[in-house]
Amino acid sequence: MQPPEKFLSTFSPSNVLRFDGQGKFVVLQGVIPDVDGTNKPALLQFEQRAACESQTSFVENLPNFALQLTNYSGAEYSNYYGTGLGASWNVEVIWPASERQIRRKTPSKHYLVEESGELYAKYIDAFVKQQNIDWLDSVVNMETEVERNLFHNERFIINIDTKWTTHIQPTDDRKSWYGATWTDDLYLLAIVKNPLLRSLRDLNGEEGAALCDEMRDELRNAAKRVYGVDPSQLRIMFHYHPQFYRLHAHCVRTHAINPGSETERAHLLTTVAYNLRMKSDYYKDATLSYSVCEGERLHQLLLDAGQGMV
Repeated sequence: MQPPEKFLSTFSPSNVLRFDGQGKFVVLQGVIPDVDGTNKPALLQFEQRAACESQTSFVENLPNFALQLTNYSGAEYSNYYGTGLGASWNVEVIWPASERQIRRKTPSKHYLVEESGELYAKYIDAFVKQQNIDWLDSVVNMETEVERNLFHNERFIINIDTKWTTHIQPTDDRKSWYGATWTDDLYLLAIVKNPLLRSLRDLNGEEGAALCDEMRDELRNAAKRVYGVDPSQLRIMFHYHPQFYRLHAHCVRTHAINPGSETERAHLLTTVAYNLRMKSDYYKDATLSYSVCEGERLHQLLLDAGQGMV
């Protein structure tokens, strides 16, 4: 065994097996010579450690951070490239932040719910009325966020999701986007224009199945046409419950494990279309499972409706 300090100087790389999270997790394949000079196969795995392990120190150093704007949603969300504490950071700012947004960022207990169509019908109308989603009309009507748009027709639009924080400014030359390294974090969003379609429970029969197929196909086309990402590398899904109640589909890379990819929340559009063709009112009646945070409005509505958590 060589002394540890000699590993890097004698290591000859032959392949990069992993380069995840823009270099936060890296696996290299190569060889390291033994004491007799014989090269032997070697694997080097690098995982970045936190630049700061003290909460107090982190907060105290905030005034010394430098920020550069990378994305702005046009509303309360903005993203920055930041440097501080000897490291680089992706910084998300939500301002002004609503109570709901604060709750979503605050760690809390999660409960699994098995929701019947009957239970959904008891509370959903009152719940949706409490959400302010008027801003969506201007987005789907191409009045705002036009620079993020990749496709639109009379049924839906496809935009660059604001959660894709590594995306360069949408106003930059789109030719440079094709095959760029940051497409590893691809995140697109398709939003329907019909306000009566609030979630997958409002989809019905062949009309609903055809809409699923069209949204899936156009998301695939956009990913391939604009970014050079093959359809086989995409996961295209609805969330249930969704973050906002205008039917929308998420499109991410298959290797991306992020909030919303959980088995109880993600519903692949291909599967949804199949179920609707098998039974036209499948999602009106189906029992759907999802997790809910303790203390959020949906959690309280379920308790009021007499629904115990699993």
